[in-house]
Amino acid sequence: YDVSTFETVTPEHLKKLADGIRLPQNIKTLPAIATPIGDNSFRIILYQGLKRQIREMCLSIGLNVKTLHRVAIGPIHIGGLKPGKYRYIREADRK
Repeated sequence: YDVSTFETVTPEHLKKLADGIRLPQNIKTLPAIATPIGDNSFRIILYQGLKRQIREMCLSIGLNVKTLHRVAIGPIHIGGLKPGKYRYIREADRK
C-alpha cells in the first residue's frame, strides 16, 4: 500500500510500523516492511490483513491517513487498474 498522511512521517514511525503494533483491540500486528516515499508518505507491505489495519496502526503512532492506495496483491501488481475494475490473471502473474 502507498499511504499519505497529514503529519510528517519519521524514521521512528516507520520502525514502529515495521516492528508491529499493538492495536486497541489488544491484537499485535505482524512485522511489516515500511519504506519512505516522501515527507508525508510511505509504502507498507503487510503480511496479514486485518480490517482497517493500516489506518489503526497509523492512528496508534500519531499519524492520520490522508490517502491509502493498494498497489499490489501478493505478487500481482495492480498498475493502472481503476477502482471497481478488474482484469484476468495472466500466466506471468502465477509465477
